[in-house]
Parts: sequence; structure tokens; C-alpha cells
Amino acid sequence: MLEQPHSDAATDQISPNESRAFLEAAILAPSPDNNQPWHFEILPDGSVRMDHDLSRALPSDVNFMFSMIALGAALENLCIAARQHGWEPEITQLLSEPCDGDRQPVALVHFRRGGQPDPLYPYLAQRVTCRKPYSRQAPPDALLQTMTEAAAVFPGVQAHWVTERRSIRALAFLIAATDRIRFEYQSFHEELYRQLRFTAAEAEHTRDGLDLRTLEIPPGTGTLLRLLRPWKRMQRLNRLGLSRLLTLPSAVSVWRSGAIGAITVANPEPQSFLQSGRGFQRLWLTAQQQGLALQPLGSLPIFLGHMKLLGGRHLSLTHQSKLTAIEQQFRKLLPSFDQLTLTIMFRVGSAASPQIRSLRRPVPSVVD
Repeated sequence: MLEQPHSDAATDQISPNESRAFLEAAILAPSPDNNQPWHFEILPDGSVRMDHDLSRALPSDVNFMFSMIALGAALENLCIAARQHGWEPEITQLLSEPCDGDRQPVALVHFRRGGQPDPLYPYLAQRVTCRKPYSRQAPPDALLQTMTEAAAVFPGVQAHWVTERRSIRALAFLIAATDRIRFEYQSFHEELYRQLRFTAAEAEHTRDGLDLRTLEIPPGTGTLLRLLRPWKRMQRLNRLGLSRLLTLPSAVSVWRSGAIGAITVANPEPQSFLQSGRGFQRLWLTAQQQGLALQPLGSLPIFLGHMKLLGGRHLSLTHQSKLTAIEQQFRKLLPSFDQLTLTIMFRVGSAASPQIRSLRRPVPSVVD
């Protein structure tokens, strides 16, 4: 059963306008392939329940790790917005509650007076994924430390940095190697095409997924991606090395970065993944505040997760062998990760701002 707020949890009633403002902030959060896996319910006392919409989870996800990161980011946005309106959020995690149809309860947030404005609030609407080339100049150590501290607000969440150019180059090849796997499995291939939006009209119609205009891909790549939609065609061309060609731009973009960051947690549990998302969002908002561009890099964490958390059971023996070698190289680059779980990687640096932003579904479509 849901835990009910104590009678003194809220001294005044949250107004409908405030509730809507909190949720408008929450849905600005990033999510894997912009899948927006959240659903909210406003309870009679003004409390907000956040659920995981299981119908929007990605098949390639591992134990809903990426969904929990997205939900954690949305939860943090909601908390920042509540404090801006003078409310202090009090969170009860609900991840042990049973599913309600296609919805898994995640958190119950009730509010009391006394919240103080958060300096990151102005950047909720400005935060954006930037896939453009970055300057290879590493951000100053003091700025990296500021972002590290932003993530570490949540116990067990750690940020790590790679700034040495040879190590970044090595990571670029490892990330490209895991990117290739997405093109070499039918289920992952179909997942990608489920998320792609090839025209502005498609993006506007669904207001989710990957708008092709936001991907900063080379000219002609959109046409190529359309031609590769049939799996059998993709399968034939993979035998000729197409998957390697398709991941070359990702290797170049990682190489063209000022620093590579990573978020880890100690325990690979949904609660830790949720906290990881909250920490990652504060780190990202801090980067935005400091004028830095940021792009998440999901393939290495998710496929290492397939090996560590799922024993590679959804992968072929060939890919299990490749990922074992990739993990060994990764651990040599970052030996401190041995006892930690990698949840997300990202690149940061100076870059021009993107012109096109991903859309979000409107609040009424994600709220009861």
C-alpha cells in the first residue's frame, strides 16, 4: 500500500497552477532515446506520485537502469521547481510496491512550506543534449570538481573524469565498438527505428523519440538510415562491414571532446539507479550553468550491464566474447571502477549550441 503523508507534511494546499509548474519542470528531464518513461498522479492533498510507464521502457535496457536514471532526473527537476515556489519536497520511494498494470510506482512526493530557491532552476529549460563537435580543451579542474560535487549530493553517486588525450582516444574506440552491437541485433535495430523520427511532422506528432534533426549526422545519413530500416537488408550489409562505418561518427565525436565523464553507484539496484539519475541531472544542469555542452553516451554502460547484471544471456557468444575484451580494456583505463556499477557515460566540452531541441509530450498526456 502507498504510504500516506503525515498530517503535518503539508501546512497548506498546493495550488493546481503550482502542481502543473512542478510537472512541466519534471518532463524537461532527459531520457534514453527521448522515450519519456514517466507518468504522474496528483493526489487529493496535492502530493505527486511518479510511476514508471513500463510500456515506454526500451527493450535493450538492463533491469530498467536507464529508465530509473530518466525518472531520477525528472524527480530532481520536480524538486528544484517545488523549492522555487517555496515548497520543500519530501520523498518516499515506492520501488518495492507492486506494479499497477503497466505502471511501476517509483516515488511519492509531498510538500511542506519552507523550500529555498535552487540556483540551478533557471537552467531546467536551457539544458539540452549537444551532439556537435566539442573543443578538445579540457574544462578546468575546478569546474570538473564543481560538477563532481553536484552529483555527489546523493550518497553513493560518484562522478569520474577522463581528460588525458590517449585515454579519450581509447574510450572512443570502445564506445564505437559497443555502438556497433545495436546495429547487429534485430531487436536492438527495431528499437532504434521505433525511436527515430525522420521528419519534423513525425516529431511533432509523437513529441518523443529521436528527431533526426537533433542528431548532427553527416549529410545523406538520414537517407541511408531510411534504406536500412528492413532488418534483412541491414543484416546483409553488416556482413560487409556497414556497422563499423555507421559508428565511425560516434568515435570521432567522442575523440572531439574536452573530457569524458562517468557516473557510478556502489549497488546495482533500482534505488541506486534512481539516485544516479538525480545526481546526473544536477551535474548536467551545473554544466549548463557553466556554459558547457554535454552529450550522454549510453552504449558502453548498457552493454557492460548486459554482461555484469544479466550474464550476457541476450547476446551471442561472439558478442559476449567481444564485450569481455572491451570490459577488460575499460577496467585497465579506469581501474577504480572494479567494485562499482557504471550507469551512464557522457562527454563534455565547449561547443556551439544546437539549433533543434527534442520535444516533450504535454503534461495532460502524462498525468492522472
